[in-house]
Amino acid sequence: MARQASRTTGGSTPARTRAEKVADALREEILRGKLAPGEALREIHLAKRLRVSRIPLREGLRILEGEGLATHRAHHGAVVRPLSQAEALDLLEVLAMAESAAFRHAAAALGKEELDAAEELLGRLRKERDSLAWMQLRDELVASLLAP
Repeated sequence: MARQASRTTGGSTPARTRAEKVADALREEILRGKLAPGEALREIHLAKRLRVSRIPLREGLRILEGEGLATHRAHHGAVVRPLSQAEALDLLEVLAMAESAAFRHAAAALGKEELDAAEELLGRLRKERDSLAWMQLRDELVASLLAP
């Protein structure tokens, strides 16, 4: 499928298409657990709820399929794709190795203030149950540890 030239909104930020906005909204719901693994992504219901026609909805679902967050079943439509146990373990292993190496290199440059702030973020991270909020806190922690 040919991709259209990127549009801009007057600045350097490309304008988001309806399909991209649909994908963003559904991605957030999947990551927050509001749409569960295996849950059907019913086009009519989602189009109505997101206030878009079925064409950008289908395009948004294809974006999520490309990201591995949804899958299409013939004669059934799209569903939220669960990670297999092997996929989840592989992702966690790669993430752990990459972060471990980055933190080792950054640790030498951290002062007491930075370490205290990181410890506070880590405490909040351990208590967080919302997966999207957890990922945002984790990103904040990583950024605080790796900031120059």
